[in-house]
Amino acid sequence: MVRDDHRFQAWGPPERLEQPVDRNRQLSLKHMAESALVDLACTRRPGLAPAAVKLLSHLEVLTRMTHYEGDLRPPTARFAIIASRWNARITDVLVAGARQSLAGNGIGEDAIDVIRVPGAWEIPVAANRVAQSGQHGAIIALGCVIRGDTRHYEHVADLCAEGLMSVQLQTGVPVLNGVLAVERVEDAEARAGGSHGNKGEECALAALELVNLMDLLP
Repeated sequence: MVRDDHRFQAWGPPERLEQPVDRNRQLSLKHMAESALVDLACTRRPGLAPAAVKLLSHLEVLTRMTHYEGDLRPPTARFAIIASRWNARITDVLVAGARQSLAGNGIGEDAIDVIRVPGAWEIPVAANRVAQSGQHGAIIALGCVIRGDTRHYEHVADLCAEGLMSVQLQTGVPVLNGVLAVERVEDAEARAGGSHGNKGEECALAALELVNLMDLLP
């Protein structure tokens, strides 16, 4: 799945973000503001000068800023998809969505490793091993936990999320959390190619962007 005009959050639906202003355009706007200020001075219309001065001040700050944002360019890095077999009817769709999204953005099949584990509980330990190997630019974790009659659902979902966060903070390898934690199977279906999109696709796009961003950050 190729998306040129959106950025996707791994934890929710896609939302449109403002595109960053090109630095050349920043400088051009600054020069325009300077010219406008000179024109105001020449025409002796001091009443308009404060607005131009304020605009110039904002643009001076803008031109000193360094803007970092990842892109969907296909990197040379490998990607790992770690998915649970539990609730396979859902997770198989998530895996397929992630693979299609990566392939649609220039990632070859030979650069994608798919690792299956029994359930969501086992995803963090597998992610930790993969991250420590240093062979992958990002890890996409996919699973599905559905509420039952006991609190087991909460323990699995919460501790899986904590484990994935711990892995990426300790290793520096981005780990995208696409483990669905839902009340009903219908909620999972809606997020696995249904009315709420495909969480696998969203996580894959976020993984691409983060790999590129990590290369840009100092």
